[in-house]
Formats: sequence, structure tokens, C-alpha cells
Amino acid sequence: MAVAFRSASPIVRLVTTPAFTTALPAGVADGDFLLTIVSIDTTALSWTGTPLGWARVAADVSSSNDGQIMSVWWKTASSEPSTYSWNSGDNAKTEAVVLAYSGANGLSGTPSSTSNSSANASPVSIAASGITVVDNGSLLLWVAGGDPDLNVTGSWTAPASPGTWNLDFSDYTQGAPSTDSTCPIACASAPVNSGATGNVTGTMTPTGGAVSGWMAYLLAIKAAGAAAAQPGQPWQLQGAMGVQLAS
Repeated sequence: MAVAFRSASPIVRLVTTPAFTTALPAGVADGDFLLTIVSIDTTALSWTGTPLGWARVAADVSSSNDGQIMSVWWKTASSEPSTYSWNSGDNAKTEAVVLAYSGANGLSGTPSSTSNSSANASPVSIAASGITVVDNGSLLLWVAGGDPDLNVTGSWTAPASPGTWNLDFSDYTQGAPSTDSTCPIACASAPVNSGATGNVTGTMTPTGGAVSGWMAYLLAIKAAGAAAAQPGQPWQLQGAMGVQLAS
């Protein structure tokens, strides 16, 4: 069975509270790959509360300039609750969404996280560092976020290579209040076989202003039938104890 995008939860948009709740996407079945993408308008996170069973795919990344952080988490669905409670430890504008992928069996290879603190352009190319995919028939995910210098709307364009890409989710909607900066995020996917991917580049285009900096992740989901990676490979968060690097 090929790995395929199933659905996305409603997006969460908050202004000044560290605690937030995400919903389970529609139609999720046990065994699905769940991905939570969080973008927060701040310079540091302490993650004082995370739902049971979720692991970071790689280290959090920051745009540095005006202060924007992305954090991306995953788990394999198993008798999932209808909602998940999170606490970033920071009172800042937050956007978050949960994506579900069917036909999956964990991660293939080690994900990457990349940032650029001096883009200062519009549109801006967002290049996620390449990874080595271990399994044939995997699905490559490009996850990106931007740090616009103005509170504007905009759009996303999926990468053009390698393979054929689909923009599974994108959001670039001005939040409230209007004086707060946006926290735009996107996720695109493409089927891929084993081997080195090279850098993968998509585009973020504000309707006004420029992008001060950006954040990106690249990860591959292996297809059902391959041996599953367990949460904690490569990053696992244990409650409020911090990050534990798997051996």
C-alpha cells in the first residue's frame, strides 16, 4: 500500500497563551502516520507539556531574525483521542495543525531541520537539507514555515523536484489581532525511493513585504510492510525533562 495524505485537522491560531489544543484529523485509522506542525512567534521554547506518545522529528529550528520557531512532531496512530493538549511554555502567537497519512509504517531514514535568518526577499526559496531515504516506496515530506517582516497574507508553492509534488497543506492567513505577525506553515509530499534526495526547495510568497527568515524540515515516511522506526529516533521529548537523543 502506498503512503498517502489522508486529512488535516482544523488549524489552531492563538495569540498570547502557551497552552493549546489540536484535534485529531478526520478518518484516522490505527497505523496512520500523524504529523503535528507548530509555528510560534518567539525566540525560545521550553515545551512544558506534550501529549503522550509524540516525538520530535528533529530539533526545533528558529529564523532568528524577528524570532520565529518551528517544531514538528510525529507518532503512529493507535486508539487516538479526539484532541491533544500542548504547552510550549511561551506566551506568543501560535499556529498548529495535525496531518494524517495512511499506508505508513514510521520514518525512513533520519529527518533534517534547516533555517535561514537572512532571507529578506519576496518570494523566497525555502531549501530543506537533503536526507537519505532508506526504503523504496516512501513518501518524502517538505515542511516549511516563514517569518514575514509584515503582517500580510501570501501563498505557498510546492517543490518541483525530486519527483512529483503535492501541496498537502498550506496556511498563510493573517491572525488576530492585526498587529501580530503571521506564522505561515506548509507541507508538501512526493513519492520517493531509497537514496539521497539532495536539498528540496519550495517557495513562500507574501503579498506584501518580505520574508525575514525561514525554517524547514525534510522527512520520509516508509510504506506499510517495512520495519517501523520508533518514536525517539532521532529525537524524543520526555515530558518537561528536555530532549533525549536516541542511541
